[in-house]
Amino acid sequence: MNMRGQQFQKMSIRRLVLEVIFLTIAVFFALAVDEGWEDYENSEAANLALSRVLLELEGNEVLISEANEQHGLELARFQPVVELLNTQKSIPEGFDAAVNFQISIMRNTAWESAQLTDVLRYLPYEKVQKFAAVYSLQELYQNQTMQIFNYQGSVEFIGANADVQLQSAFQRLLKIYAIEQALQTAYAQFHALGNSDSK
Repeated sequence: MNMRGQQFQKMSIRRLVLEVIFLTIAVFFALAVDEGWEDYENSEAANLALSRVLLELEGNEVLISEANEQHGLELARFQPVVELLNTQKSIPEGFDAAVNFQISIMRNTAWESAQLTDVLRYLPYEKVQKFAAVYSLQELYQNQTMQIFNYQGSVEFIGANADVQLQSAFQRLLKIYAIEQALQTAYAQFHALGNSDSK
């Protein structure tokens, strides 16, 4: 081969190596940009889900606060009568034994949506764990309130004497009140989470 042909071949090999290197760099750069954009979109979706879940919890907190206040008044009204019932075995004449029980329908749409769209995996584990705990507590609350509602309409409750009805309603109301208190404590944690740590 002549000298000119060898020079051309060396230039072609160099050029080919450079093009392969530049092409490889371009592909890696494009992948990095694509991954960065995807991370950005996932982060935005997670932040949106976080803000919606926090708004949902604020609405549920209002419901629980109102119910807790009402149930606290009912417990205060029933407490002396239950204590008297334990000593005298009878309800005072004229006492209205009907329980003013408030049922709160808690929302969980934002939480369910966040789970279904899988954006929770882009939030820190500790946040997701706190959300799961409060939504589980809300579910327990819903189940307990429905049990009370169903029990008060049951033949067993209606057929019982007034003393048994009163004590049963009081014990169930105590349980609901305790769950409401626990929920209010959990909601307070989310105020701090929403105000200082929503990033």
